[in-house]
Amino acid sequence: MIAAAAICPQPAGLLREYRSTADPFASLRETCREAVSLVLGAEPRRLVVVGAGPGPEARHTTRDPLSVRVARELLEGLDAPSVQEVVVAPDETRDAAACLGRQLCELPDDTALLVIADGSARRGVKAPGYLDERAFAYDDRWRAALRDGDVDELRALEPELAADLLARGRAPLQVLAGAVGESRVQSTVLLDEDRWGVAYLVGVWSCG
Repeated sequence: MIAAAAICPQPAGLLREYRSTADPFASLRETCREAVSLVLGAEPRRLVVVGAGPGPEARHTTRDPLSVRVARELLEGLDAPSVQEVVVAPDETRDAAACLGRQLCELPDDTALLVIADGSARRGVKAPGYLDERAFAYDDRWRAALRDGDVDELRALEPELAADLLARGRAPLQVLAGAVGESRVQSTVLLDEDRWGVAYLVGVWSCG
């Protein structure tokens, strides 16, 4: 069963290799590690990292996906149990993502998730994907769903729209929805912002 889940974004600035002297991601990194620590405080027997794989333009790279590298950075130095990494294609269908989540739910012993997911990267003219007005409504939907523990709304996110908006977190969030299933969710949001034109949310789901 899924005991808890931490949801964290995946800006490359969280990685040590991209840090500058100013380190503008320091507070975000600290908040993400707080979310992970809260989940580990439930003393799960297993932690499953769920993140998106590279997009079509980078699928032949030999490097691990950014989502996995960010997760490893956040876990560094923390007392984590057995860790399993699950990479889902960013263009995975809704049904397939939910099915993967249900498989995670069936793992023996208490399992926690670290879901690496952020939203649209098209929230302004200086955003990585420039401005797309649809980004605001899309981001409102998934962030409200996380705040409210609304798995049905997460399952309903459209893959095609998410792809247009460069929202690589859509499939991992739908894995989360499938894993939680019908469990009651208590949600805590630690951070909700859109620096640099990308929607970020850090939160914790406790499942019962």
